[in-house]
Amino acid sequence: METATVHDVRVLLPDDEEDTHTTWPHNDTLAKETLSHAAYSGVDLAGHRWHNVKISRVVFTDCRFTGLTVNGAELADVLFRDCVFDYAYMARVRATSGVAFAGCRLVETVFEDCDLSGVAMDGCRLDGAQFDGTRMDGGDLRGSTTEGVGGVLSLRGVTLNADQIPSLMSGVASELGWRIDP
Repeated sequence: METATVHDVRVLLPDDEEDTHTTWPHNDTLAKETLSHAAYSGVDLAGHRWHNVKISRVVFTDCRFTGLTVNGAELADVLFRDCVFDYAYMARVRATSGVAFAGCRLVETVFEDCDLSGVAMDGCRLDGAQFDGTRMDGGDLRGSTTEGVGGVLSLRGVTLNADQIPSLMSGVASELGWRIDP
């Protein structure tokens, strides 16, 4: 079994004999579906809607998820590589094992009531991303931009680089209601 490692997160990849799909074989709306043992490359999923889906042992490379709406998802051994999630809305997403985002753009993406514990986001643009009521214990954001990230108190227990702290402090001050006198 082949794996990919992003920081300390090990993602179990689909079997080698699986073909890489360059088109999406499903409707724009997925409801109560299971995706497993697949690889997708260059697929445009902008504006799609996913409801109560399960995704396991799937790799997405260079895919476009702009404006994606997810309402309930369970992810296990899923790798997103060089994908664009700008303005996506993800509610009740739960990572159960081996989930990583590498080199992705998640600008203005909203994570609401998610459990992203143990998820790695390496080299990602998180500018303006919101983590509302989201749990990220054991997550890893090293190497990602964090300008304007909201819901920073949800980032309790994540691993960061020292240079990410200043960009996150304005969010901490705002969430704690601090008034700062220049």
